Amino acid sequence: MNISNLLKSTFRGVSQVMLQNNVLSGLIILIAIFCSSWLMGVGAVIGVLVSTITAILFKFKDEDIKIGLYGFNGTLVGIALLFYFKPTIPLFILLIIASGVSTFVMDFMYKRKLSPFTFPFILTTWVFILLINALNIVAPVIFTAGNPAQPDIISGICLDFGQVMFQANIITGVLFF
Repeated sequence: MNISNLLKSTFRGVSQVMLQNNVLSGLIILIAIFCSSWLMGVGAVIGVLVSTITAILFKFKDEDIKIGLYGFNGTLVGIALLFYFKPTIPLFILLIIASGVSTFVMDFMYKRKLSPFTFPFILTTWVFILLINALNIVAPVIFTAGNPAQPDIISGICLDFGQVMFQANIITGVLFF
């Protein structure tokens, strides 16, 4: 697979989170993630690249790779681990491993004619959260309640769209929409 096709598969992998098979949609979604959190944007890029390249290296179904079906779970794994844990070198190493693992879970389910959807992301993320916490590898992110503003319907809807990928940003929600 050449670089152009890898980039197309990568952007399609990001877009598949929103059930889209579109390079431009994937690019817009990545821009939206970076608008909310450059760190989670980096996690999304690492996750989708690792999971897509893993599928290529292990010669999984080429057509599924091209339309991004192996990339979207890695995208979500990359974002989620940076949502729950402080960014450290050990976390990024685990993020790379977890993104690859999500690809194998996806392939396992495909070969058994199961509909995986985001199950590989959920299973892989849970396993790695348990592993990281049990072995005390990385400190968790401590969440604070913040100072909520007066809610309104427009910002509420925008924030809801953003939450699909752990983003709490109105601009990100608008771009996701």
